[in-house]
Amino acid sequence: MSDHSQSSKPAPKPVRLLSPQETAAFLNVSVRTVQRLVSAGDLHAVRISKSMRFRMDDLLHFIDRNDWS
Repeated sequence: MSDHSQSSKPAPKPVRLLSPQETAAFLNVSVRTVQRLVSAGDLHAVRISKSMRFRMDDLLHFIDRNDWS
């Protein structure tokens, strides 16, 4: 007997992770600046094994937090 009381949730959207090089190009800064931002805790990175990757949502949030206007 199957249990139909459980609501079926839609599958989560796949998230494309950006490399440090792609992130630097998106922010128009150097890869070293991206690394400094991560070290300072200003930019969130995802660790995949020994690689650093970035979610687009985190980059957009970083931009919103650092708006000069």
